[in-house]
Amino acid sequence: MRHVELFAVSTDEVQVCWRGASVVADTTLELRSAGDGRVLDAIEVGAGTDSGSHWFSAGRPAPADRRIAVTIDGALVAASELLPAFAPAPRSKVATISDLHVGETGFGRWPRLHSNRDPAQAHPVFCVRAALAEIECWGPDLLVVKGDLAHDNRREEYELVAPLLAAMSCRVIVQPGNHDGGNHRHGGDMAGVLHRHGVEVIDGLAVIDLPGMRVIVADTMGGGFERGVVDDARRRAIGDAVADAPPSGAALVTLHHHLQPRRLPTFVPLGIPHGTAVDLLDTISDLHPLTLITSGHTHRHRARDHGRTTVTEVGSVKDFPGTWAAYETNGIQLTQVVRRIGDPEVLAWTDRCRVMCATVWGRWAPGRLDDRCLSRSI
Repeated sequence: MRHVELFAVSTDEVQVCWRGASVVADTTLELRSAGDGRVLDAIEVGAGTDSGSHWFSAGRPAPADRRIAVTIDGALVAASELLPAFAPAPRSKVATISDLHVGETGFGRWPRLHSNRDPAQAHPVFCVRAALAEIECWGPDLLVVKGDLAHDNRREEYELVAPLLAAMSCRVIVQPGNHDGGNHRHGGDMAGVLHRHGVEVIDGLAVIDLPGMRVIVADTMGGGFERGVVDDARRRAIGDAVADAPPSGAALVTLHHHLQPRRLPTFVPLGIPHGTAVDLLDTISDLHPLTLITSGHTHRHRARDHGRTTVTEVGSVKDFPGTWAAYETNGIQLTQVVRRIGDPEVLAWTDRCRVMCATVWGRWAPGRLDDRCLSRSI
């Protein structure tokens, strides 16, 4: 087997992904307790499987020290810890997807990759469809779509994605991205098309209260080209919404544009300028004991802390590694688990995308395990 990766950990499960398995005979992948070597779960990987993914159960009970190991036929390939167990059990679940780019038929530079010349059959559509199927099975209370639904802000692109979102059984709320009318101005009327299909689009700011969690969905459009903006009025509105969140609960803020971590940008696309980002973080960092801000836009995965506030970036559904994010809370603990889409067609496509930018993308986009999967508590 050429490559096996421990991609995600939750409080009681582990996602392992592999590629290149066709070069060897049948192989056993095992999840073990790192302390005593006890096998918690195992799967046989057939010789003809090029790319794959499996969620392993950590067992009941899970290892007391939370340490787990992934082995191939008994040989260690990765080790980590489960996220802290919830006590009491989670009360609310929220899923997010970012940067769908429906209408796109190719991806990247050096080399440029193509999936299908027909936008209705191309990679954004089958990746979004697979992500939504997984989210439906996970059963969230709310799905937030963090912008860039369309690639070129055309009506026909929104007509492709709107029925998929409308078919979800949970509440769905959409915030616009720069491809939905920012630096792409083809007049696609995202809000009009989505509303006609019964899909909710925010108007400036939306606040959704769930048991143990307040979700604040904020519009960051208006910065010109790819850049985002949080002006004084928006900053105060977000701050007021965080301040009014119940103290015995979590505050989850979703943005499209990322908060630039440095004064001088070191990568593209541009996001919310660093000075404005710090103003926002300083405004809310002491307002609530358990706050997480998550964005899309960069198609990568990163996490950092600013005071008591955690800031994350979550990647796109349609290019490597092809992900969506799951948030759970019991009011005193909040977890983020970025899950790689496990559909075989999606895995085959997103693994192809590793080579973009002369293979840099395959190392840049995923981040580290603790950028993707984390737990914060009051």
